[in-house]
Amino acid sequence: MFSKLNNYYWFIRCTRDKALRRKYYRWIAKEKKRLVKESGVDAEYLRLYCRALSDRHNEHAEKRFAQYKKENFLTY
Repeated sequence: MFSKLNNYYWFIRCTRDKALRRKYYRWIAKEKKRLVKESGVDAEYLRLYCRALSDRHNEHAEKRFAQYKKENFLTY
């Protein structure tokens, strides 16, 4: 479900071209709107997920995402 977002953020992290980055951020915004409207994904979950994807070395973002996931979703 989130494979497009993973790919887009990977391209953003790997490219140095600012115009191309803006293009990917526009695509990410469209994909996030689509996921919230059509698929019914929790908006806060999606926001934290994207924040963790944008900078893979940000420990605080990953911790917050894991904490939110643990508190709000059952994991078996």
